[in-house]
Amino acid sequence: MLIVPGLDSSKEEMFTTENEFLCRGMATLSIEGPGQSENSVHFAIRPNWETVITPVLDHLTVLGLDTTFGLTG
Repeated sequence: MLIVPGLDSSKEEMFTTENEFLCRGMATLSIEGPGQSENSVHFAIRPNWETVITPVLDHLTVLGLDTTFGLTG
């Protein structure tokens, strides 16, 4: 499960939500994108999140992890 907090949140605030997925046996990855939390100092927020999420999913695939999230088709 890829967990991305909202603009005014941080990944640390997602602990309870992430724990619920972990308790159900799902792998999780919490990230902050450009303009979020600590990244806001170094990177501007951007509307084209596919440029952020796609490389993350591609790398997880290289590591041998299933990134389909149960999607079919």
